Amino acid sequence: MDDLVLLKKGDLADLIDTAITKALARNKPAEQVRKNTLSLDEAVDYLNENGFSIAKSTIYKLTSTNQIPFHRFGGRKIVFRTDELDEWAGEQLIPENNSVCHNVARSARRKM
Repeated sequence: MDDLVLLKKGDLADLIDTAITKALARNKPAEQVRKNTLSLDEAVDYLNENGFSIAKSTIYKLTSTNQIPFHRFGGRKIVFRTDELDEWAGEQLIPENNSVCHNVARSARRKM
């Protein structure tokens, strides 16, 4: 017969919390490591997750007109650097570079 162990509710809860914390720490996803270069699909996900909503087709168009920083890998594959994407996205949000914001502001000034 196995040994019987008596525990208080609080002690049992502490043991369970400790066991769960250790299990989660061992199975931590690899996504915690930030990649420096991203494929096209990863770049779309990266920008969308960081608050810059953009479609895959839009990124293709921007690369064809050299409006977004990218690099070619192996002649055909397009890759993006996260630091360059961050800088580019920040520039797009500045009102001076955004013609829509500029036009709305100019229209508002005329109505005053």
